[in-house]
Amino acid sequence: EGFRLHLLDTNKSGYKGVDVSDKTHKRIKYKATLGNQSLGYFDTALQAAVAYARAAARAEVEEEAAAEVEEEALAEAATRTTVAANAEDAVEVGVDGRTEGAVVREAE
Repeated sequence: EGFRLHLLDTNKSGYKGVDVSDKTHKRIKYKATLGNQSLGYFDTALQAAVAYARAAARAEVEEEAAAEVEEEALAEAATRTTVAANAEDAVEVGVDGRTEGAVVREAE
């Protein structure tokens, strides 16, 4: 499916995020976990490893998207700060010398 399986030779199952569960009804089950989120129980270690790989790939995409959104928000905030600073310099003083109700030129 194009997912990278996370091999881990120090784990009984052989895969990161996959633990050998207690025998349930005389059958061994494999539990897949990403962080503190259970991904379910599976009949084989490979099935659990694929579930882990899918979840890990999804989490990576979500983290990248969140980082991109945060980066865009920071850039927008920096732009607004610059425009506001330039706008303060561009306030046209009214005829009576007051700035209340004065027109602010758009920063160039």
